[in-house]
Amino acid sequence: LTLYLVLFYFDKTQNYITSPDGTVKLKFNTSETGIPIYEVLLNEKSIIYPSELGLDLAEDRDLIEGFEIKKIEKTTVDSTWQPIWGEYSSIRNAYAEMMVLLQEKASNPR
Repeated sequence: LTLYLVLFYFDKTQNYITSPDGTVKLKFNTSETGIPIYEVLLNEKSIIYPSELGLDLAEDRDLIEGFEIKKIEKTTVDSTWQPIWGEYSSIRNAYAEMMVLLQEKASNPR
């Protein structure tokens, strides 16, 4: 039941990025309790099911839940470069990246 609820939650978001060829998609969001969640799809089929992110710290409060997304920046790069040595005279460098800034909603956020 939980898996279906998480998938439904992802369907409502626009927090995703797609590879330049359109085959790989990374989705990112937070749950209702502020747990960061990501999913990876290949050709629209989930290859990494919705998974939680977090850090269990020994000396401080854990960084597991209570987050909100403050900002998302997406960048796409499509360039070529020439290696000094090797089989190819030029190599294509094509990728997409997404930077997500999270902040704790706690009274003393980090």
